Amino acid sequence: MIQRIFALVALFALASCSSPPRVSEKLLYVAPTLITTSSTQLVTPQLSPVPQCATDCLQVKDDPNTAWYTLRLNEIGGFTFESGFQYKLRVRFTETATDGIYIGRSYQLLETLEKTPVRN
Repeated sequence: MIQRIFALVALFALASCSSPPRVSEKLLYVAPTLITTSSTQLVTPQLSPVPQCATDCLQVKDDPNTAWYTLRLNEIGGFTFESGFQYKLRVRFTETATDGIYIGRSYQLLETLEKTPVRN
């Protein structure tokens, strides 16, 4: 019985701390080429960074006049990147936070507005 009460109190505390996800639609501009980024992982007791892997990433921006930032290649659900094309996408963007601290984001393709071949 005490365990059930404790579980209910813990569940209530967690529920009261979390905020509902923020959901919005946004435009994303996707560059015609991928870039490779390196990530690191702390694996030794001395916390020295060790290379983990190289990852292909999309170059995206929210506005054509701003700087590019990166997203993992499969981070936009429902979107399949094809090299050599510049894209303009309409996506659903969801941010999740607990106690005002950002803990996650997701993108879901709603519509491909433009897919333009880029000539070298």
